[in-house]
Amino acid sequence: MRKSLKALPFALLLLSVLFVSCQQEVPFQPEEPTLPSSESPITPDNPSNPATPQTPAIQTFTVTYATDYGVLPDSLKNGITVTENTVLTAEQLPELTDNIRTFAGWYDGNTKAVAGTYKVTRDVTLSSSWASEIQANKTAELIQSMEGSGTITVVGEISAEIIRDINAA
Repeated sequence: MRKSLKALPFALLLLSVLFVSCQQEVPFQPEEPTLPSSESPITPDNPSNPATPQTPAIQTFTVTYATDYGVLPDSLKNGITVTENTVLTAEQLPELTDNIRTFAGWYDGNTKAVAGTYKVTRDVTLSSSWASEIQANKTAELIQSMEGSGTITVVGEISAEIIRDINAA
């Protein structure tokens, strides 16, 4: 029995070598990542994932026009819709005409809206501004067209230039 006990460690070593050599090699495969419970995958039912940054929506603004005189082009009568930071063009800031008044431009409050530089950053109503004086040449034409004498009533201010032009007529 002593011989068999001496052979036992050798037999165990031989069995362990055989066992290890008979095993198949399995390549290492990492586990699939799992989403934290606060995130959900993008699916047809959930098209956006709150963890994914979203592209900001393009903002649009309405530009409306207010005028007491002159005629707005039809394309502007109901206002226009533009994207944020649109610079208005001459077509979007038309120069109006009137038989008596002189158009002085479009204003956003106290700021003059100039074509090519005025940038839309919010909904806005642009108001037309008109010269408060009657144009001297139109006044002179009116006086020259009057036969005989008559009375001219001036509403508002009248400048020294207009008076000189009237006297010259």
